[in-house]
Amino acid sequence: MITCISCDDMNSIHQDYLDEGEKVYLGKVNEPESFPGRNRVKLIWYQNADPDITQTVISWNAGKDSIVKTFDRTTGGIQKDSIIIDVEEGTYSFNLFNANQSDDKSLISTVQEVSYGDNYEKYLVNRMVESASFQEGEFVVQLSATVLSNMIGSDIFWQQNGMEEKLFVTKSKNKVTLENFSGLSFAYQTLYMPKSTAIDTFYAAKAIYAMNISADKVTPLKEGNTLNITFPVINDPYYTGIEITWVQDGVEHIYTLDKDNTIAAIDNFDASRINYRTMFDYDATTYYSEYTELQVLNPVNLNRSGWTVTASHNLPTDPANNSTDNIKDGDNDTFLSLIKPGKSYAGVTVSAGETVYFVIDMGTSPTFDYFILRHRQGNEAATSPNLRVHKASFYGSNTGGNDYVLITGVDIDVDAQENRYDIPRSTYRYLKMTYDQWTDTSSAMQIAEFYLGLWQ
Repeated sequence: MITCISCDDMNSIHQDYLDEGEKVYLGKVNEPESFPGRNRVKLIWYQNADPDITQTVISWNAGKDSIVKTFDRTTGGIQKDSIIIDVEEGTYSFNLFNANQSDDKSLISTVQEVSYGDNYEKYLVNRMVESASFQEGEFVVQLSATVLSNMIGSDIFWQQNGMEEKLFVTKSKNKVTLENFSGLSFAYQTLYMPKSTAIDTFYAAKAIYAMNISADKVTPLKEGNTLNITFPVINDPYYTGIEITWVQDGVEHIYTLDKDNTIAAIDNFDASRINYRTMFDYDATTYYSEYTELQVLNPVNLNRSGWTVTASHNLPTDPANNSTDNIKDGDNDTFLSLIKPGKSYAGVTVSAGETVYFVIDMGTSPTFDYFILRHRQGNEAATSPNLRVHKASFYGSNTGGNDYVLITGVDIDVDAQENRYDIPRSTYRYLKMTYDQWTDTSSAMQIAEFYLGLWQ
């Protein structure tokens, strides 16, 4: 069976296309690429070789927003073109097409990209600082080994001699040294790129690493109900002070030492432990180190009942009760009297240049870290500086010889009836005290009591 279509019907179909006019199709946007940024997106594409194309139109938000980029063909040839579009944080589909002066258009090329902003950045975390300390004179910072794929590295900031210092640490490096660092705090911030193609860097919120003073640099002394704590001078421009807390009679107490002072004097203190932490101010925000717990030390005198005391020279017979045992009898009115070098008195002569001393044999080898020396008291003459030793040295030994110099040249306060001095913590059986300095007036030097003790 043969079907025939009349010529009139065929001509009418062609006529419909002829009535619409000639359709012009321009070349498409070639190979569009996208790059994310901070509240912006960068687009790159090749300019089409079609000489009729005069511009590229980019639209997004379902066509509600658009921008036109006019071709610049002055350099000749096919080249890349680009544009940066400012958009709020979010995911976008960008439609690109070419157009000419007659408003003819190419087919659409589409590319998707993300614009990152504050919402993305607030969830970024800093690479952890695991430790920071001085090691053999250098300040070493140890960073965590765990890193994220989009992490670039971290910046570390500190001040030295009024100058801002900054060190960038790549994510592949775990340990770094801060040159010329002498403080107790530093700031750090981790850098991210959401994609390897990103045109902007994003930052975790700046964090502060705050260190406390080492406990071995703190000397707590409990004198009756007054606690004196001496801290070292702190060389850190962000340091603002030290907070000390303790519990007394079920109530928590807080004492703040400001940055311009090094001694905390706490009255009416009666507790066995304190906690303290160092404070720093960064951008009007206070940061704290971790707490350090410290036992409050009390002076505990050694038992002197087993001591044997011998002197370097014979004792003068004035007073009649002059004895080496007097410095351990607990009576401040009795005393040990020794003649000064170059003097004679009450049957004893000591040549100039000789050393005057006494030696204590404790029978055992206890540990001690302070001594107490009490001058003679009683009548007016007993308070005279001329009868008191002005400077002394101490020698520890476990054999009875001069094995070790404990401390030399200790200035004795001749105006205070009792002197207590810290000395290096030591363990010895024998202690020798030499008289090193005195006045030339009068013939003798007198000591009422002598103690050794341990802060505990």
